[in-house]
Amino acid sequence: ITGRGKSIREYIEEYNIPYDYLICENGAIIYDKNDNIVSSVYLAKEDINKIVDIIKRDNLKYILDTGDQYITDMNTSYKDIACIFLDRKTIKNPEKLLEEILSTTSTYSYLSDNWINSININIDKKLALDKLNEVLDYKYEIHAIGDAINDISMITSYDGGIMEHHEKELDELPNKNYETLSDYIEELI
Repeated sequence: ITGRGKSIREYIEEYNIPYDYLICENGAIIYDKNDNIVSSVYLAKEDINKIVDIIKRDNLKYILDTGDQYITDMNTSYKDIACIFLDRKTIKNPEKLLEEILSTTSTYSYLSDNWINSININIDKKLALDKLNEVLDYKYEIHAIGDAINDISMITSYDGGIMEHHEKELDELPNKNYETLSDYIEELI
């Protein structure tokens, strides 16, 4: 499960990690191992338009993520957008801009280390896990671990773990910290 798009596959291939499903774009798109979309929740057109207006108004660096490609040129055509990333380094006051986006759109938007991330309000990593669990007829026990603000709902809902090196927003969670993913897996086994 990642905030990234299908580009995560380059890491998966590099480290030869087998998988059955990929949950990408903070939960907006679920792919099976054959690249078929199992579930998708794209941004509403009106929300895309409002954020694009902000991009143009403030001359921001951005990525419009379709799931299949990253668009960085407004002249590129697209059908659906799963996630919009606004480059924090090009924004004078990211907190204020995030507040504007939250007050003018119906998105789940948040600050990460490098971006303002916006996805459809009706999805996040926890909700995507719920959807995949439903697709799999609730056959599996789910365990989650994370390190960033976009992992909070997943970690708290699935009594998950927190990576030792994590964003400060996770400090208040009562969950255990783990130095590595393998430490977490060993404890589960």
